[in-house]
This record gives sequence, C-alpha cells and structure tokens, in this order.
Amino acid sequence: MSQTYTLFSDKNIKNEFHKGDDLFMIIKFKLVFLILICGLISTSCALQRHSDSGYSSTRPIHFKRTPRTPSLGTDVSLNDSQRLKRLESNLQSQQEIKQYYKYKPLLKTDQKRISFLQQQGVFNRNLWVEKYLFPKEKKTFSSKEIKMIANRDITIGMSQNAVIESWGKPTEKRVAGQSLRGNELWVYKKLVPTSNGYKTEFRHIFFETGHVAGWETK
Repeated sequence: MSQTYTLFSDKNIKNEFHKGDDLFMIIKFKLVFLILICGLISTSCALQRHSDSGYSSTRPIHFKRTPRTPSLGTDVSLNDSQRLKRLESNLQSQQEIKQYYKYKPLLKTDQKRISFLQQQGVFNRNLWVEKYLFPKEKKTFSSKEIKMIANRDITIGMSQNAVIESWGKPTEKRVAGQSLRGNELWVYKKLVPTSNGYKTEFRHIFFETGHVAGWETK
C-alpha cells in the first residue's frame, strides 16, 4: 500500500514538473517576443533621415514650372510690329500675298493686320473681312462699292459714306446746286510725284442725291 502511494506520488511530481517546464517555455517565448517588439519600436524612433533623402518632414517642397512656349502671333516678348513682320513672312502662295496687300490699306492698325493674318487660309480671311472690316457696310454698301473700297477706288453711283471709306474724308466740301438733295462737290488734295519733284493734285467729286455723279482731276 505504501509502495503504491509512493509511485503515485512520483508520477504526480513528474507531471507537475513537466507542466512547470512548459509554462516556463511559454513565459520565455513571450519575453523574447516583447523584447523584439520593444527593440523595433526603439529603432524606429531613433531613426534619423538625411535632409536630402526626400523623407524629411522639414524639407520644403519645390515645384518646377515648365515655361510655356508662346504660339506664333501670340508671343508676349514680341511687339505688334515684330509679330506682324513674322506673320507677313509666313505668307506662302501668291494668292495669299495678293489678298493681304489688297486689304492692307484698309487694315488701319497693326492689331487689325495681325488679326487678319492669324486666320487660316484665303477663304477664312475673306470671311473675316466681311465680318470685321465691313460690319456696317454689309447693310448699306453694295458688293460693287465694297470692291471699289478694297481697291481704293470710286465709281459712279457710290454713296458718300463709301467714298469716305475708300478715299478718306475730303479736304473741303462745297454745296453744288440744291444742298437739300445732297448735291455737293468734294475736294481732295494730294501730293503726287513728278519728274520735277512733287506737285499738289486736286480731285473733285460731284454728288447728286448723295451719290457720285462724276469726278475730275486738276
């Protein structure tokens, strides 16, 4: 009976020993794991990054701006005269050149000439002329008058407004006959070159009922 009790007690002791050993291993594993975690945390906190690494929170961020390349005719570094010369030099066909120099006298400013030349092609430039060069004339001027204005010329039947658009304002206006009926004589004075230098030329335009009835040059 005593022997059986002794064996039973030894077995219990061994079981208790193994249980304690397992518990010790578990505790040891947890301690190692905690030590590793604490080491990683301390290493992360102590990490110092170079200012040029790209990760520094104190490094200012700079954005590089790419300069825009201005398009032809819109280069702000060029004045109107330079832009106009560049656009004129880009005229290719004889049709484009002839069209431009036909309307050039009517394009009074560099801005208007630039705007005209910025249109693509002869057709679009003709549309621009109809829309912007003769915005009022389209209602009051006939197609024949518009053609005369483009050629800096006059013809029988032209209105006074059309003559002003073609030749400018007269030097002098005189009443001829009945003024209420629009009968007037307009005098234009112009210097013209001769073999002996320049001379003053007088052009007289006669109006009846507000339209050209005839003209003479003296």
